[in-house]
Amino acid sequence: MGRLHRFTAKNIPRARKAFKEFQGAHLAVDYPEAVYEAWISFEERWGSAKELEDALSRVRKLTDALNEKRAKVSHFNVYLPD
Repeated sequence: MGRLHRFTAKNIPRARKAFKEFQGAHLAVDYPEAVYEAWISFEERWGSAKELEDALSRVRKLTDALNEKRAKVSHFNVYLPD
């Protein structure tokens, strides 16, 4: 089994920082929704109402950007000649 990580007062800000830093690389990941879901779950468990709302807002923006990218790629692939 994997290691069990305990969150301490020191680890929570580090984890939050890692989620926020992921925003810059989210379009380069095959399935970033898994990280989005983990971030929301993390804030539901460890964050304040303001931190949860901030994460939800950021995830909405990231999801919009991801959907836009996927739509462009899909459109390009549909019209690609054989």
